[in-house]
Amino acid sequence: MDIGKKCTRVPPSTLEKILDSMYRPASKPINESDEDNSDYDIEFNFRFFGCAADGTFSVPETFYLWLLTQSYIHHDLISHPVIARFMDLKWKKLRTFYYFDVICQIILAILWTWYSMQVTNQSGDQIGIVTYYMLLIILVYMLVREIFDFIIFGRQYFVSIENWISLIMIGKLNHII
Repeated sequence: MDIGKKCTRVPPSTLEKILDSMYRPASKPINESDEDNSDYDIEFNFRFFGCAADGTFSVPETFYLWLLTQSYIHHDLISHPVIARFMDLKWKKLRTFYYFDVICQIILAILWTWYSMQVTNQSGDQIGIVTYYMLLIILVYMLVREIFDFIIFGRQYFVSIENWISLIMIGKLNHII
C-alpha cells in the first residue's frame, strides 16, 4: 500500500492501524510453554516507505517520514515500532558515511583556518602547499556529495537550509583556494 504524499491527510489513528499491520511474529512457531524463550522473530514490511516487492524504492526512502515530521498531529507516529525499526536499519546502513562526513567537516574547518593563517602570513612553505591540496581534495568530496544529494532529492534539495550553507561553503572555499 503506497499512500504517497497524502499520508499526512490520513488521520493518525488510521495511519497507526496501517503501520500496525506491517509487523507480525515470524511464521516460525513460538514455544508458549517456555516463558523465557527469547528465540523469536518479528517480520517487518516496509511498504509504507515506498518499498516495492523487489526491494527498490519509488521515492527516497525517508520521504514519507519527512512528510510525517512536517505534520504536528502525526508526530506520535514517529515512535511507532515499524518506523523506529526502519530508522534503526537506515542508521546502521548510513552511520559510517555520516561519521566520515562529520570528520571531513572538522578537517575542513581546521585546514581552512590553517590555510587562511598561512595565506595571511604569506608563507609559501611546504605545509601551506600540503594544506592547499588537502583542501582541494575536501572541496572535490563536497562537490560530489552535493551533486549526489541533488540527484537524489531533485527540487527538494533547495528547500533545506543545510544545502544552501554547503553550497555557500563550497563557493567560498573555491574562491579562497
